[in-house]
Amino acid sequence: MRKGTESISSRRLRIGATPIQRNIDPNAERLASLAAMTVARQSPGLVLPFLTSIPTSFTHTTGDDNTLTLARSLVELGLGTAELWERHNSNTSAFIRDSIGAWLSEIGADEMNGETDVDLAIFDALDNEAKPTDGRLYILLDTPDGCGFIAVGDELELLEKEHVGLGRAFYLLLIGTMNQWMDVYDLERTRYYLDNWKENIEQDMECQGDITQEAFDQYLKEHDVDFPDIEAATPTCVKNLVRKEYRPAKAFLAKHRHGRYAEWIEAVLAMDSIPQAKGTQLPSDFEGNWDADIPLPTWVVAFGERDAIGQAFDDETGTMNEYSHAPTWINTFDPADKKDVRRVLERVRGFVMVNRQIVKLSKSFEKRRKSLGHTHQPQIHGELRAA
Repeated sequence: MRKGTESISSRRLRIGATPIQRNIDPNAERLASLAAMTVARQSPGLVLPFLTSIPTSFTHTTGDDNTLTLARSLVELGLGTAELWERHNSNTSAFIRDSIGAWLSEIGADEMNGETDVDLAIFDALDNEAKPTDGRLYILLDTPDGCGFIAVGDELELLEKEHVGLGRAFYLLLIGTMNQWMDVYDLERTRYYLDNWKENIEQDMECQGDITQEAFDQYLKEHDVDFPDIEAATPTCVKNLVRKEYRPAKAFLAKHRHGRYAEWIEAVLAMDSIPQAKGTQLPSDFEGNWDADIPLPTWVVAFGERDAIGQAFDDETGTMNEYSHAPTWINTFDPADKKDVRRVLERVRGFVMVNRQIVKLSKSFEKRRKSLGHTHQPQIHGELRAA
């Protein structure tokens, strides 16, 4: 899908300090100047070089001006070192890739390995040749190779037993925060898919002239369709959620942050506290560049390992990769503007921080289940890759 600078190849994401908190390399200015000189150097008059000074290899990067500009901005923000520049023989794309890769590892993105697979990419044009104005670049986060899985049903029940309403508040804050940062295959996404599925069946039945419930059930039986019962799978404590409950739910969780399930509650409160980067463009700004404007899910949030949500996801994965999807997040930025570069990196940082807390919850839940003798490991995050 991507075309252009290829300045950062697909990189499995990983979380922590902001770019401005790093110690800037003392050779930053010299390194940035060296980068510019690499393509701007001119020799006066006729020079007969010594054989030892003749380069043995050359590199070329499409969009040199933008990549050099971005490399300079990254250095001035404290990413990259002179040693890294020398190691890559002044190859700007490799320098940018490894500088950002080192930063991702430093902020803890490696914790996402094996849980959910997310790619970070920077490029100068979309497949339809659309380019940002004024030399801006695209930056995106995408989940093309497999989403994560977390089951929360048992934990919601435990929270409800601890205090009525605690499980409801936990789920509301968890799902509400996750959906602000990424696409989640959750209860609402499942309902949307099942409603469309049901409409398609009813359209087929209309052709036969019978759309009664009895005829619908007979259709499912004849076509061997196991239609998931999402309502039966949904815990009572999280039914009929409304947006206006979000703020009271947060306050309610804060009152119980030092109780028996403090680790779980602190994780969702930490997720909620992560600010969104200012100036973020809306997904609608990029509509029409993919077959489907809905992204692939980064996480599946179910109530059980093989419940109605998991079943619907299994059914839908068969068609997910038949067409191109919009990325999880996409934006444009000016590589020459350090504040703008910092803005998009802060958005990436926030995304990683949120995912760290989800991974933390997932591992905590799994540890509790193992202690009870439940050793089954959820494998759903690998199914999208195989679809």
